[in-house]
Amino acid sequence: GLNDAKKRAIHLGLFTHEMLHHKFTNFQYANKVAKELKPGERRIFMTIFNVLEDPAIENMAPAFVGGNLLRCLKYTIKRINDLAKSINEYTDPFQQCLNAMIQIGDMYVLKGEFTSPLAKKMFYRISSDMLEVIEEGSSERRVDLALEIFEKLRPIWEDKVTEYDPEELEEFLSVTTGGKGISDGSGAGKDLDPEEMADLCDLSKGAQRHVTFKKLEELSEEEKESYEKTREEEEEEILESEEPKGASGIPG
Repeated sequence: GLNDAKKRAIHLGLFTHEMLHHKFTNFQYANKVAKELKPGERRIFMTIFNVLEDPAIENMAPAFVGGNLLRCLKYTIKRINDLAKSINEYTDPFQQCLNAMIQIGDMYVLKGEFTSPLAKKMFYRISSDMLEVIEEGSSERRVDLALEIFEKLRPIWEDKVTEYDPEELEEFLSVTTGGKGISDGSGAGKDLDPEEMADLCDLSKGAQRHVTFKKLEELSEEEKESYEKTREEEEEEILESEEPKGASGIPG
């Protein structure tokens, strides 16, 4: 149901996201770490790693792209978040926790409430670790942090590895992530040192992240209005921007 301008924005946003993976994600090291795990665990780890890596590389996007590509990326993230289900629509603790991670990584605001005490406990246990991943410039360090989070979340995913065969596990994860795929590649990823991160990356939302992690379900009416206004302004900027085909924003 999107108009042509929004469709073009989504296409370029998805293209930009995958390009960021090839620029910044350390596929070589992630695959090396995954190979040390059992097959079912490997699939769970790569899912968790991708959920964590997505907001990290999007955070670094301004260091690599600008102009309409960057605007389209932000619009695509917003659109995906708009379509996401509330976490309370999932009953499984792992599904609730993983979708909370996806939503916080996308827009820093949680949709719905935890109905699983275990999912809520696990999410808050790893929330500060997740923030560290998002703001980490070392591609290898992000993999190591993802492995730590993977282990901390073991109580809510381990039963899936023992009870499901490979096809059932694949189906479960597909439903859990809304069909979200896992990016793959062979590159070692580009690192950004702290100074580069501060100078080039979009860390302006960092303060908002900290606030959101502290009170995910307690946004005031004023904060909700500000949040919605910002989203509307970003969408208007996309629709008023020049045609994507003439404004890639890729530096020479």
